[in-house]
Amino acid sequence: MPSIPVNCIILALLAVTLRAGPASTPTGANSPWHTYEAVDGETDGERLSSRTYGAIANESVRRACVRLSASGQSLRWTARASANTIVIRHCIPDAPAGGGSTGVIELWIAGKFRQHLRLDSHHAWLYGENENPQSDDPTLGGAHRFFDDARAFVEGPAIAPGDAIELRLGAPGNGAPEWAVIDLIDLEHVAPPETSAPQGHLSATDFGATPDDDTDDTHAIQAGLAAAKELGKALWLPPGTYAQSAPIVVDGVTLVGAGPWHTILRPTISSAAEREWRGNAGFRLTGRGTQVRDLTIDGTLTGRTGRRQHGFTGNPQSFVIENVWVEHTDTGGWLACEDGVIRRSRFRNTYADGFNINNGSRNIHFEHNHTRNTGDDGLASYSGTDHSGAHRGPNRDITFRHNTVEAPWWAHGIAVYGGENITAENNLVRGAARASGIIVSTGHKAWPGGAIRISGNQIEDSGGTSWSRAWGAILLSTNRGDLSGVFFNENTVLRPSYSALQIQGGTGPIEATISRNHLEPPLGSPSALHIASGVRGTIQVTANTPKNPDIVRNEASPEKLKLIIQTQ
Repeated sequence: MPSIPVNCIILALLAVTLRAGPASTPTGANSPWHTYEAVDGETDGERLSSRTYGAIANESVRRACVRLSASGQSLRWTARASANTIVIRHCIPDAPAGGGSTGVIELWIAGKFRQHLRLDSHHAWLYGENENPQSDDPTLGGAHRFFDDARAFVEGPAIAPGDAIELRLGAPGNGAPEWAVIDLIDLEHVAPPETSAPQGHLSATDFGATPDDDTDDTHAIQAGLAAAKELGKALWLPPGTYAQSAPIVVDGVTLVGAGPWHTILRPTISSAAEREWRGNAGFRLTGRGTQVRDLTIDGTLTGRTGRRQHGFTGNPQSFVIENVWVEHTDTGGWLACEDGVIRRSRFRNTYADGFNINNGSRNIHFEHNHTRNTGDDGLASYSGTDHSGAHRGPNRDITFRHNTVEAPWWAHGIAVYGGENITAENNLVRGAARASGIIVSTGHKAWPGGAIRISGNQIEDSGGTSWSRAWGAILLSTNRGDLSGVFFNENTVLRPSYSALQIQGGTGPIEATISRNHLEPPLGSPSALHIASGVRGTIQVTANTPKNPDIVRNEASPEKLKLIIQTQ
């Protein structure tokens, strides 16, 4: 990467004029559901809070939640909008020997019992004492990865605005777990599915796909896609759950479900594919003009070992992934791609990244996506110098805009590893429990980074400890190469566990501006911005709040780092 003269960088930094505090444009995804958090509800249960690894509350979105542990205890909210579906982010006990358990919790609406909702811990409760253990053996200690989602349609009339919504723990003899920890619920109003193929679409059932049974639908769906491509049509997956045994290849054609609440693909058929890198779930995208929309990929993994599953793999061009829901897989997606959009989708409860683009990807937009409870980075642009990235070069022209990333139980919220012209703006990141809410780094064998803009984001309750170190809510790091032209401005960092913004050095210099951000200091410390001793290059700090003179803790050598601090 060509070097940029320091004087040019400083002139560019001085020209930036931005407003402190939260961005005027709303942060985060515009999602079709309303979230009700346990900490905002009324309860006679126990309120929990923690920022310590190994505590259940530490993995909740706001590092606080509610435990119901006696028959009749409940958690209550008032509905803000109509809804006919519910998602419960919950933790219930593991089985004594591991492997998970099930139980039910009562749903009461407007003071009347409505239905039992099934809770499940089969995808939760990992154990071990290393940095990211994946065993299901409780005797190893080191319990973590506590939460999972339960989703269901609400029986009977839809929830109306103003209705009281109550989750109540019943008696153990009626199937209730010993206890249940609730982090939040999502309430959404979902339209009924179409019952016939839209105009211009073929139906997968015409090619032998049979939903809601135990037969393998992989080959039938693949045959339908081939026919749709040949005829210049799209393929429709009617409502139901489809079994698959290998990734379904989507090559220059459109695959559409009846909506993520209605069309579900699940890799319930064992095959040799599950031992290969691509695994036996989801889709392999290739070709130009490929689209996948309006469906769920529900994996069957219970850890990041042995079997493999991904929502999306491949190398598509001019592609669209829209309104998909992926969970219980290794990753929601792992693509080397060009000219694509990933939007209005949910990537939850994975054991690795929510979505990772890599190996020289170009011109990709992430917009209005929601990730939660990912076992690695929530959303990531990885410009690796290994594998295909060695000859394709770094990722370029990548934008993360208006996404919500919540409670990654391992690694970061939004991660930028090297690359050129990378933008993360107006995103909401909450509850990164073990690492940073946003990281810009040249680690993991990444290419150098240049023209990286981190702007208008809100980062809450983030930062933690792992790999024998504390992570700031935001981290800029040049540990394996230089970062030039980094603009960090108009961001808001609230309630960080450690530094709001942490800058670390390494083999390369950094050239950055930090302008008009609201950076809350951590509890017990006035220093919101921490510059470590190994940092070198040029950093301009301008008009950030709060205007405490001690907001910057600079440990770098003045001979190696040119630090310019201006209060206005």
